[in-house]
Amino acid sequence: MPPDINIFSANLDGSDVHGLLSAFYPALSPDGMHLAYETQSSGMNILNLNNGKTVSVGTGGGSDPVWSPDGQHILFDGLFVVNADGTGLKRIQTDSPRTEQVGWLPDNQTIVFGAQKGPIKNLYDQLFKSYNLKTGEIKTLFPLTAKTAFGTISPDGQWIAFNDRLFGANMDGAVFVAKLDGSERKLIAMLDDTLAFHPLWSPDMQMGADGPWLIINIYQPYKAASHALVNPFTCQVVALPGLNGEVQSWIKP
Repeated sequence: MPPDINIFSANLDGSDVHGLLSAFYPALSPDGMHLAYETQSSGMNILNLNNGKTVSVGTGGGSDPVWSPDGQHILFDGLFVVNADGTGLKRIQTDSPRTEQVGWLPDNQTIVFGAQKGPIKNLYDQLFKSYNLKTGEIKTLFPLTAKTAFGTISPDGQWIAFNDRLFGANMDGAVFVAKLDGSERKLIAMLDDTLAFHPLWSPDMQMGADGPWLIINIYQPYKAASHALVNPFTCQVVALPGLNGEVQSWIKP
């Protein structure tokens, strides 16, 4: 018996649902033609949705893949970078004891990642950094106090949306946006007794007359996951009742 399908594609309103496959950490390419994902048996894989062919990258990891804006490269767990056809696998070396991939800048050559600032025991001492694939230059962007330095980069490369901890809170359940240097930081989501996480930028920064939006995933204990659209610059909020599970990719149709 084939495994249950747990990765689906759908429109923003929950319509036109298609089951894709059973795997973990899915990420659609910007053109929607390829799907990067992880399985326990083969690690990182890239599926061509046109012809059904799959390429195995050949590493045991593969969590949280992030496509470059031009769809030519994928960044994933451990700060590995691979070409979209599965070739050219390499690992970015840093002096940080723990890292988290965040995203790409529009030049398709600079990645942003989260890094442990000091010893691994200092869990709430994180930094966002950038790394240029051509020059090898590493820049420190700004610090945060979350247990995990997770974030996403806006399509224009000007903003980062990320989870951080508010003073006195018991979890990293607040979502902020800031410029890449940490300036113009603002809180956009904080919910009592819930976790707001994995913000995703709209694929077009000019979406609608009122600018870009973020999808916020919301987890409440003993309840199904829910989602909301949040405009970080106008404070508008729109519920997305038609979606189920965790939203992990958002592409322009």
